[in-house]
Amino acid sequence: MSVVRTVRIGATGATFLDGDTHSELDSHADACVVGKHALIIADFDRPVNVTGFDNKISTLQAKTVSAVVAYDDPMTGETIILIIHQAIYIPSMENNLLCPLQMRLNDVKISEIPKFLTERPTDDTHAISVREMGTREPYLIPLALRGVTSVFPTRKPTAAEYENDSNRKFELTFEIPEWDPHSTQFAEQEAAFSDS
Repeated sequence: MSVVRTVRIGATGATFLDGDTHSELDSHADACVVGKHALIIADFDRPVNVTGFDNKISTLQAKTVSAVVAYDDPMTGETIILIIHQAIYIPSMENNLLCPLQMRLNDVKISEIPKFLTERPTDDTHAISVREMGTREPYLIPLALRGVTSVFPTRKPTAAEYENDSNRKFELTFEIPEWDPHSTQFAEQEAAFSDS
């Protein structure tokens, strides 16, 4: 019998602009969460209990999966495949929630400060920066604001797009070791860098 963890998520259920679906940064989510506009490529067989921002709202059991979303580069038209391992799958969700800490632990660089609040904004400002294995140049995904939430447009790719070797692929989160958002190691590591 497997142990069922409990994770918290916050879902806006909103879409991006003009009906496009999106992925958004959510620093309050314990793990990345994908919805109906993600292609599920693996099931970890590790169910979790999911609660929202209010414990009085009912809990539901969800799968832990590896999922894929597509980002269509507006400058080049290139389809970029983004792989999200150890994500919670909520089939009814319209959007995807990306846990910045889970991504950062996979060496994904995230700048969440909007350009208009930055003294000297660059291309790296308010963007996600990912690297392909063996390359030096990062690939930048610019972020937009929807209200106060940082978002970027994504869609569900076809299986053929995922399997097409000419489409570049980036892993936003790691497949192993097992993601445990309740681990005390994060607080301990942070405390080691802080003085009294």
